[in-house]
Amino acid sequence: MKDAIRIILIDPIDESRLTLLRVISGVSELWLAEVCGAYQGAAKRVAEINPDVAIVVMDADSELAFDLIQQILQHSPDVVVLPASKQHDTSVILRVIRAGVREFLTLPTRSEELLESINRIATPKAAKAEAGDRGPQLITVTAAAGGVGCTSLAVNLATTLAKASAHETILVDFDLMFGSIDACLDLVTDNTLQGIVQSVDRLDQTLLKRSLTRHSSGLYCSRTRPQWRSRPRSTRRPCAGC
Repeated sequence: MKDAIRIILIDPIDESRLTLLRVISGVSELWLAEVCGAYQGAAKRVAEINPDVAIVVMDADSELAFDLIQQILQHSPDVVVLPASKQHDTSVILRVIRAGVREFLTLPTRSEELLESINRIATPKAAKAEAGDRGPQLITVTAAAGGVGCTSLAVNLATTLAKASAHETILVDFDLMFGSIDACLDLVTDNTLQGIVQSVDRLDQTLLKRSLTRHSSGLYCSRTRPQWRSRPRSTRRPCAGC
């Protein structure tokens, strides 16, 4: 049941409530956490149970149902609200959509239709928790030609992540001859990517940080260009064609 979508059903009308119960019970991907036979007090139960989806059938009293939907959206923002009704009143549908819901379920419904609607708007909280900490992430920025702003995009993206994220960010330019991230960041670095790679056998987190230069944004980076490109013009080594 870890990957099942937890449902709370709120419907004061016995007939439609029992019908929906039979539909939900026929879907193995759904787990019915609780059933509420009244609108009053349902928002409190939703907050206590914290399900993935709250199905609110609006046919008993559309005004009370709408007030309940607003309470759930306000006090339980992690819960997805799925309004349902036998009525096809476009004004009611438009009203709940404007309130913040993303889907409207027309009754009666079949198991596959219910599951399709829920899958469009909800993800099991267990799956969300697993996806929340995915470990180190690699973002690659590349271009089909030079001079199109690839380095500028990579530098701005990296500094933004470094400022906004609770995790540390490292920027590496793999254009080993013409890389210019140090110039873009206005940094003078002591180590090159080549030197770091040559020490890979003894490289740990402490040594890696010492080998990198930290920008004021919190971003770590290293110089990728050969040493001679950073020397004054008069001391540069002549190229093979000179």
